[in-house]
Formats: sequence, C-alpha cells, structure tokens
Amino acid sequence: MKKYNLILKIISWLQIVGGITGLLMLAYLLSGTGAINGPILLIFTTGLSLFIFSIVSGAKLLHGAKYGVLFTIINQILQLVHWKMLGYGFAYSSGVQLALGFNEGSLKFNLGLIQSNFSMAIKSNEGFTFQLNIAALIVLVLVIECVRRQKNQQQKEENTTIFDEPATEEKL
Repeated sequence: MKKYNLILKIISWLQIVGGITGLLMLAYLLSGTGAINGPILLIFTTGLSLFIFSIVSGAKLLHGAKYGVLFTIINQILQLVHWKMLGYGFAYSSGVQLALGFNEGSLKFNLGLIQSNFSMAIKSNEGFTFQLNIAALIVLVLVIECVRRQKNQQQKEENTTIFDEPATEEKL
C-alpha cells in the first residue's frame, strides 16, 4: 500500500511542477508578445487553463481529494496525442514528455524531463504531425493500476476483519 501511495505522490508532484513550469513558460512568452489579438488570446488562455488544471490535479491527488484521481486521468489523457493537420493542431505536456511519432513526414522522438510544452495551431501552414506521448500513457496506466490495487487491498482488509474477528456473546 505504501508503494502505491509513493507512486501517486510522485505523479502528484510531477503534475504540480509541470504546471508551474508551464505557467512560467507562458509568462515568458507573453512578455515577448507584441499585440494580442483574438487567436493569440485564445491560445494563451487555453495554455493557462491547462497548466492550472495540471497544478490542481496534482494538488488534489497529493491530498487524496475525492476527484484527484479523476482530474489526473483527464490531465494525462489531454497529454496523450500531439497533432497538427489541415492548419490546426494541439500539443500539451506537463512535467515529462516522451513523444514518438511523425512530424512532417519523418519519424521524430522527443524527450523532456521536468519540461512543459504547449502549442496550438489555428489556421497555420504547418505540415502534418502525429505523436503519442508515451510518458503520459505510462503515468495514466500507473495511476489506474495504483488505484485498482489500493481498492483490492482495502477490500481484502475489510473481508479479513469481518471474518477473522473472534465470536463474542453479543454476536452469537
């Protein structure tokens, strides 16, 4: 049980640090941006929301809040696929990235530790990109497996205490 709690704490901190790193990256990019129009505002707002969501997901998971696991699963699903096609695109990673896939016709591999990434394309002339973030997939599987094993362990403990209690006069 302690092993699973440790894994979930590491994932929590990964999301928190990734979200903070992403917010710092956005602040830096915003400081160098001249005029802000509608599409740029949409992109920055989306990025800001995603990195704040990463921090909230990590904090809720760290403190064992009711929706911590659900938020973490949603956060990791959002990071699974990076894509660009027909002038539109989306890529988001918070904390760690291990992306493998195709970028404009060639096989690409990206690795980033304690790195956050966000890009969104609206009516751009960029080529086709499709990458799978293996790190997000691993984190997603780990979270689901830890929660599943914790529930199994709790059920075993509940079943053990019910059937292993000594009989007393009150119970007879």
